[in-house]
Amino acid sequence: MGGDLYAVLYTLLAIAVHHWFVVKHTSEWKLIGIILIVGCAWDIAMAQAQVLIFAGGEIFGIPIWLICLWLLFATTFQHSLRWLQTKTFLAALFAAVFGPLSYCFGTQISNVKIGEPLWL
Repeated sequence: MGGDLYAVLYTLLAIAVHHWFVVKHTSEWKLIGIILIVGCAWDIAMAQAQVLIFAGGEIFGIPIWLICLWLLFATTFQHSLRWLQTKTFLAALFAAVFGPLSYCFGTQISNVKIGEPLWL
């Protein structure tokens, strides 16, 4: 909502705070990196398939703010989402429901459009 500059500045601050106050094992950074790469690859594939249509300012096919969003989301896996690690079915159900909803709601507050037909 504030553009790429605000996204990068906030992400750098949040990642620094996360590193200093939250990370207990350096292995968490590997998980964050994997989630970042997989999430960005997913959105790049969605953009290439014209399921997501961005208005401009992309790097590797997706906007910088979206890369920041994936990075921030990745920091939640070892902490606020940890309780789902042993509940595989529930985690899959939440991902199946709330993943698409996040894209639907995200397009309402950004300059991203969902390609047609909508069922894709």
